[in-house]
Amino acid sequence: MRRRPRIRLTSRAGASTAFGVSRSAVLAAGLAALALLALGVAVAFGGFASFTKPREYPVGHDPAGIAAGDFNRDGRLDLAVTNFQNPLSVTILKGRTRGRLKPVHTYPVPIEPDDIVVTHVNAGKDLDLVVGGLTNGIATLKGKSGAAFAAPQLIPDSNSPREVATGDFNRDGRTDIAANRQDTNDVAVYLAKAGGGFEAPDTYPGGSATEIIASRFNGDRRLDLMVTNFYTDVVQVYRGRANGTFKQPLDSPAGSGPGPAALGDFNRDGKKDLAVLDEDVNTAGVNPVAILRGRGDGTFRAPLNFGVADFGEGFGRIAIADFNRDGHPDVAMPLEREGKVALLRRKPGSRLGSPHFLTVGDTPTAVLGARLNRDRLPDIATTVSTGSTTNGHVSVLLKK
Repeated sequence: MRRRPRIRLTSRAGASTAFGVSRSAVLAAGLAALALLALGVAVAFGGFASFTKPREYPVGHDPAGIAAGDFNRDGRLDLAVTNFQNPLSVTILKGRTRGRLKPVHTYPVPIEPDDIVVTHVNAGKDLDLVVGGLTNGIATLKGKSGAAFAAPQLIPDSNSPREVATGDFNRDGRTDIAANRQDTNDVAVYLAKAGGGFEAPDTYPGGSATEIIASRFNGDRRLDLMVTNFYTDVVQVYRGRANGTFKQPLDSPAGSGPGPAALGDFNRDGKKDLAVLDEDVNTAGVNPVAILRGRGDGTFRAPLNFGVADFGEGFGRIAIADFNRDGHPDVAMPLEREGKVALLRRKPGSRLGSPHFLTVGDTPTAVLGARLNRDRLPDIATTVSTGSTTNGHVSVLLKK
């Protein structure tokens, strides 16, 4: 069997190769090929902030919260949106091909709906919804086939449990609910009953109804709760005991008036970090985002602050996603007064780069990063309010 001939390069610069081409020419050709490859990758990905023009899908009045899940199990993401006004409701948008959506159902709810979580509350394969409310309590909607949901069930609570998180806090195989309550500035935990429904809540002081996240913050296998406290300028981590109760919170400084927050590992050390929107400073028109690097014990290092621009207030919910597939989380946040979404790229040292602005129109209230068109790049969906008397919409920007 004949062997494949080897390509030989001599050690002298400019000397001949087996093909009669100089080494410098080969190197130049290789560099040119790499440049073309890099250009091709840039064109394929369209750049960090390259998105399609927003496509609008109607929802109800004053949309507030947004969440994604495959409600009909067809392999495409669907969206659920809370409508804070006229009527109080949840709108379901069914995912279609190429990242398009179709509004298919609107369900009245007995609360002023705000935050929304997609989870499994009941047995079965269908996803359920948990909706936090400014009035009356929390609503749960049991999923049915075809991206449909049963009539909402109310968990009564008159203390405005508007921000919600879910998890099995006592390890009994059932999904429990935690809420950050506005009227009493505390955290309420509602444990699921064996026969359905929820126990009366246990409460823990702290919080300010601006954010609550259930995750493992201190390295053990027990679910903890993190809340932002607008009034004391800290984030608080309640460490779980795995029996449905929580220890007294650990406080970490979080800037000025910490509000909406999202999880991400910004320094790739395997510990949970936070991106937090500082609402106090936003009122001065600065819109800073604070990065809090987790220590792995339920506390965080001093915040790294990054300004966005003098673009007015930006109180909406933020999102974290890897928008350029470099392995690092980036941040997207709504600028309510300007009708834009600010996109901030993660840079070395857990820092954020200069913002890119994407126009979405009117008043964006919440941002979601998700793969809506089934490619490898996360797209952006944001709820947009046009006032309490006219229908709002969801703006979808697909990543190029």
